[in-house]
Amino acid sequence: MPTQPLVFYAAVLKNAPNPRAGEAFVKLMTSAEGRTLFKDYGYSEPKGDALK
Repeated sequence: MPTQPLVFYAAVLKNAPNPRAGEAFVKLMTSAEGRTLFKDYGYSEPKGDALK
């Protein structure tokens, strides 16, 4: 059976207890450093644009 791609979604919820930390995490995931971390651990780079 063929494998399917693993899909991650990242969002900062409106009622998040710490929205700044959530925003920082999403920013890290889409940064050059974050893309390198994904690649180093065998994942594809994040895709898509940020939604507001």
